[in-house]
Amino acid sequence: MEQPKQTSARRVHSCPAINHHDQQTEESPPQVDRKKMRELLGNIEDLRDYHKKVILPKLEHAYRDPCKMKTLFECEKSKLLMKYGRLLHQLTAGLHQTRRSIFP
Repeated sequence: MEQPKQTSARRVHSCPAINHHDQQTEESPPQVDRKKMRELLGNIEDLRDYHKKVILPKLEHAYRDPCKMKTLFECEKSKLLMKYGRLLHQLTAGLHQTRRSIFP
């Protein structure tokens, strides 16, 4: 007589390492600081609005003229670096905090 095949769900359930990880995440989900989350989402919206209201209209005006395009990016470079740098810093800090809370 043929033995029933073991399903993948049954195999995963029997794996101690996976069960241990599942128990950890169920018991202690990563905590999210609402203030930091609001600040991060605000910075993302700020970046979106900046591109939509400032960069895009200037790009549409300058797209056929290489000199205007170069000038646009030279003039906006510091603002773009500041906005993306702030956002990247917040995202990186958030990822490190989440990783520490999941894998202590």
